[in-house]
Amino acid sequence: MSPSCRYCKRMDKTISPIAQAAIWDFYKPRHTHTWNMLVLSWRAMDGLQAHTDHGFEVEYLWENFIFRLWLYRTAVKTLTRLGPVEAQAQEVLDTFDKTFEVNGRNGLKALRDMLEHFDDYASGKGRGPATRADDLDPWRTVSIERYERGQFTIDRRKSYDAAMMMRSGAHDVEEAFLRWYRAQETG
Repeated sequence: MSPSCRYCKRMDKTISPIAQAAIWDFYKPRHTHTWNMLVLSWRAMDGLQAHTDHGFEVEYLWENFIFRLWLYRTAVKTLTRLGPVEAQAQEVLDTFDKTFEVNGRNGLKALRDMLEHFDDYASGKGRGPATRADDLDPWRTVSIERYERGQFTIDRRKSYDAAMMMRSGAHDVEEAFLRWYRAQETG
């Protein structure tokens, strides 16, 4: 580990390498799976561009893309459970989340929560950044490149670019973790 790395100073060497390895073993295939699903959802929307009438299909594909973005974020969030790289992983997530920030709230999370937990929001029990009165079933404008639902807007290219940046950041975090883990084996 490089002493100049600002993250290495924060690595807690008292965490059991075996416990860290167990988390890693679950993370790695999930990371690959969620990334692949995100790419497939992106490509499904690309396939529609040749058609002229998209109708409800575009909204359905957007909802799938929103779920896949959030699931990929959740997979990367697993890296924050690895003590030695927790801060570095959190920084990667924070950078991704800034892409979706609306009035201090995570618009991606709000949209995901409204879609996934519609029943909770409808009964007034939604707990996310969105509210029943303002966000449950507002006006929508949906195109292949943009999804607008009330105050929340997601640009497809910008969100996919943010996901690719998060993937790159996750790779850096993975490398830092592996350096820590290997040092535990030799130390």
